[in-house]
Amino acid sequence: MSNGDVSPYVMAGLGVADASISDGNWGPSSSSTEFAWQLGAGLGIKAAKNTTFDLGYRYLSPSDANFDGAKVSLASSNIVAGIRYDF
Repeated sequence: MSNGDVSPYVMAGLGVADASISDGNWGPSSSSTEFAWQLGAGLGIKAAKNTTFDLGYRYLSPSDANFDGAKVSLASSNIVAGIRYDF
């Protein structure tokens, strides 16, 4: 592999997250739409002429959600993997 075969990347985003709860213990389903942000980083590893393997990490955090008066903090940590093919 040469130096051009591995490409680090970072990502960031702002948006809206919709969360919902639907469980017999909570009664009827409830949903909450909140502001959300995410950060991430990873590596793109060249596997062939037109193919790149991606491996990364992403953290997503919406604002505290309210479900029928109950305040709930939500967050998500994700390890993501994928394959890109360039045409």
